[in-house]
Amino acid sequence: MKTLIKSRLIFYFMLIFISMSLKLGSASDISQVRQYEPVVLRGGTLSHFYEVPVDEIYLYAYTDSTQSYTMMPFQIDERILAEDPFHPGNENMKRHTYFLPDDGFLDEDDEIAFMMRDLGDKAPNDIWIDNEEAKGYERLEVKIYDPNDPNTKAYCYIFRSPTIQEEVPKKYGFLFHVEQDSVETNNYTVGLSKENSVIEDIVLKPPFGNGIDIFDRQKLRFSGVVSLGFDIPLNATEDVISTTDHFEYTKNPVVRLIKETRVALLTEMLDEMLAFYVTPRFYPFSATLKGGMGISEQAFKDAFDFDDEIWLHFDILRQSWDFNKDAVGMQFYNSFNDGVIIDGNADEVNSKIEFKPHPELPPIREWMLASGSQGSFFIYSEFLDTTWQTIELYFEDNSAINPDDTGDSTSYGDQGIIFQSQPEDSINLELGFTAYFLPSSFTKSDAEELTYFIENPIKASISVNSFNSSVNNLNGKGSPGNYELFQNYPNPFNSSTKITFFLTKNERVVLKIFDVTGRSIVKLADKQFNQGSHQVQWDGKSRVGQDSPSGVYFYVLESESFSDVKKMILMR
Repeated sequence: MKTLIKSRLIFYFMLIFISMSLKLGSASDISQVRQYEPVVLRGGTLSHFYEVPVDEIYLYAYTDSTQSYTMMPFQIDERILAEDPFHPGNENMKRHTYFLPDDGFLDEDDEIAFMMRDLGDKAPNDIWIDNEEAKGYERLEVKIYDPNDPNTKAYCYIFRSPTIQEEVPKKYGFLFHVEQDSVETNNYTVGLSKENSVIEDIVLKPPFGNGIDIFDRQKLRFSGVVSLGFDIPLNATEDVISTTDHFEYTKNPVVRLIKETRVALLTEMLDEMLAFYVTPRFYPFSATLKGGMGISEQAFKDAFDFDDEIWLHFDILRQSWDFNKDAVGMQFYNSFNDGVIIDGNADEVNSKIEFKPHPELPPIREWMLASGSQGSFFIYSEFLDTTWQTIELYFEDNSAINPDDTGDSTSYGDQGIIFQSQPEDSINLELGFTAYFLPSSFTKSDAEELTYFIENPIKASISVNSFNSSVNNLNGKGSPGNYELFQNYPNPFNSSTKITFFLTKNERVVLKIFDVTGRSIVKLADKQFNQGSHQVQWDGKSRVGQDSPSGVYFYVLESESFSDVKKMILMR
């Protein structure tokens, strides 16, 4: 009998962006309930397939009613922590990128992306794809489920074979128009500014919308003073951001297109520049952007090689989304506003932004929805900084020309968050958001359900089995016999913690620590242990002796006949 457990990692992690069905929550199958949501699994989750050539890996969904498999649209991208070419040798400036040469083999750096809507049923152990070579390898069963309702689940299967001839389906219509700097799918078109990389066009295609560009531009405002021995007023818009020559994008997208641009800040005000990477990720029905930098005393010193004292003060920061006149008739919703008509005429709105303390989420989390016959556009934003004296909803609906405004110089349902009076000497200019391109029938209750989906990400468990063999669960539950991996103590911990496990027989054990990205931090044990109870201590350091930062970590125990994973929290 083959070894039951060979996996090197049992780990759950995925980036959750959206579920946009017309009637969310009406189906018990999670692939329908959250059918417009993408799934991204880090390579560590699929460690059983480490070192397998990526061109031999395929995803399939099983349909129970026909007892058949269908290949799913998917793609595998390598995400590498690499040196910033603009700051060679600076360890603190390293960043993750998708645009370095891939080694062609699956490892912990890789990500596999697919769509919830393409998942299927649970397959019997003895029904495989019609490929003889695939039957000679083990397969991975991926179960996707709601963390608050494990019975709401769906499945896909990862097979390995060098002889599969079928092409991966490209049913979502991804196109990238380089000259226009725009992304297109079957459901939307998003145009970005070639000057500063902000979004300036949004078209929601039929049947979701009317196919007309409803957007003016994404706007950024900040004001204050920086003193370098003399005062420099900061009263800037998104136009002070300029795109540099660094430009990369996914060449053959199937379920996501990643674009990497490096932009410079304040080039019109200062001789040098502050620069950062902007990396939007586009999916068939959604997009995310996480990129930016902080403006602080240290950021200025680093950018300009300046050792003298720098004084900073910030009065206003605003990030907002401004529509154009073709959005007239749409309605604005958020937690405290219900159906404000966008018509170019001033409105009374509730400007409250609620702080929502949560042990694992940022304290400021706000959603906004603009919906009408033109389609629906949903934005979910998260902010960490609560030190501003005033944090409020920004909403401006005014068709009058303002020569000092950017874009079309008017405001139709311009919506966002405005921060005022920062007592600290730093400001965070990270341009982070998750956007959803939705059907015209979306309502406030649908938006609230989307918010629940984002704040309660789906989970995955992985099982491995061979053709005509039993399934070995790798989700840390249902462990055989009296084998046991206990919760570490203390937890949370500061300087060190103890991990205890029990073996029913003598065998070799591997014990590793991983961070939430699936990256291996340190191997605590890899040796033969006798039957009985054992205890291993972790001092919070990495394999090179560096202190690991505060956060959530996973410890994984593996032996020939047992495997389990548990979570722990390090608090410095």
